[in-house]
Amino acid sequence: MSTLRPLSRFTTATALWKRAPLWRFTLLSTMLLLLLALLYPPHMELRSSQALPPVISQASYTPPRQANTSASGSPTAAPKSSMPDTSSASNTQAPSTSAPNDLPAAATPPSTPQPTQPPTSTALTSRAPSVSALHDVPPAVTPQSTQQPSAALNAPAPSVSAPPSLHAAPQPIASPAHLSLATPNGQPTEKNASGIDSALIGRTYQNELLMNGFKVPLPQGEWAVLASFTIWITKSPQNKGMTYFLGRIEKGRLAGAMIVNALRSPADAPTGFDEFKNCANPDNIYTSKEEIVPFDHQACWVMHSLFTPPWQQWGDKAMQMDSVVRAAAGDLAAKGVTYSQDLVAVHFYRSEKWGVLNATYLFSPEEEGVRSNVVPTFRDSDWFGPNVQKFPEKVAYTNKLKAWGESFWPRFKAAFDAGR
Repeated sequence: MSTLRPLSRFTTATALWKRAPLWRFTLLSTMLLLLLALLYPPHMELRSSQALPPVISQASYTPPRQANTSASGSPTAAPKSSMPDTSSASNTQAPSTSAPNDLPAAATPPSTPQPTQPPTSTALTSRAPSVSALHDVPPAVTPQSTQQPSAALNAPAPSVSAPPSLHAAPQPIASPAHLSLATPNGQPTEKNASGIDSALIGRTYQNELLMNGFKVPLPQGEWAVLASFTIWITKSPQNKGMTYFLGRIEKGRLAGAMIVNALRSPADAPTGFDEFKNCANPDNIYTSKEEIVPFDHQACWVMHSLFTPPWQQWGDKAMQMDSVVRAAAGDLAAKGVTYSQDLVAVHFYRSEKWGVLNATYLFSPEEEGVRSNVVPTFRDSDWFGPNVQKFPEKVAYTNKLKAWGESFWPRFKAAFDAGR
């Protein structure tokens, strides 16, 4: 009797292979196509039937001729244009702080400066980050603008040649426009001695400036607002007001400046203002102290030097600088205004419980022909308090400013008293 043996896997596969021709065809076709794909891989790239666009420098375009019909009906040739091709023309734009320690700053638009608020000797806070004190303030590089004076617009427009293979279409004749071009390097005129176009320098002030209820007296000349902020006392935020930075610019150079703080305390609960510590600064060139009663009656004025090179770093956030000074330094840089290394400050301070008026008037000795040695720090300056006595011409200049301060001090106190 025979025994049934199970079929092996090979036998089963062989039987299926013989019984399924369609399956055999499919498997063999797949293996063949796979082998061909491995031996001859296809190049998967798209070929466009259109040619690549020509290089712009080799492109050319000839517009269709257009004829203008005259009143008589006969065609006339289009007139040649007197306006230059502006395809290669380029425009350049000009780029845009010492008083209270905590005053923040923001650059003001050069074209429309508006009155702003002054710094104080106490710790103040404005809407920008806080910065350093008056005599420790740094300077700013003043980039020059490349714009041309407005007179250049009245001259015939220069011809700008197009690329060799480009042909500009004819344009109608246009007469040059008569515009007042705002340029930092504008020429001084009888009405504008700053050397800057009025569209950039903005409104100027004379004799006095009304701010926060005080009529702040101004020295002789035209004064422009370069920066301004709303400020308040850090420890007493109810005591708030304005800080302004003003400049007197002549022929593109800063001839004088002012930093003014005008603050008020609430009438129903006046708290007064902290001690004016600059009145006891041993580095002052001169000190005139009437009375200092913190948070009450304070009256004092001093003279000290101001070292301006830190202003040139107005864009460096790591450089500690009063906010309004930083903003003004940036504005001076945007206008292309330069300034001397050293300024001499006559600093007036007057306060009562209800308010404070703190003004620093900055003068440039170069305006009187008094030069300074170039030094790296304010302590090395010829005008630093203990150093002035080494230079007779500088002693004479500070004596002249001292006489001015003594005559101006009553006017300043009267302006404070009238602001109540």
